[in-house]
Amino acid sequence: MSTHAALSGSDYSYRSSDTIFTSGATDNTVNCVDMIILEDDALEGDQTFTVALSTSDLDVILENDETNTTITDNDC
Repeated sequence: MSTHAALSGSDYSYRSSDTIFTSGATDNTVNCVDMIILEDDALEGDQTFTVALSTSDLDVILENDETNTTITDNDC
């Protein structure tokens, strides 16, 4: 099976929230975003989704504001 897009609400869920980065935070600073992988009975193969960060602070530059995430197939 090929990789295809995961769907929010049927393949994963998340809690929209603020993640606070302290002043001077670097790429080795760990901050967590809660994601829940939802099980289903569909044979789907690997699925991907994108996690995107944003800011309303015009003084902040986000160098790596998106990451692709893969849900690895666990169907039998």
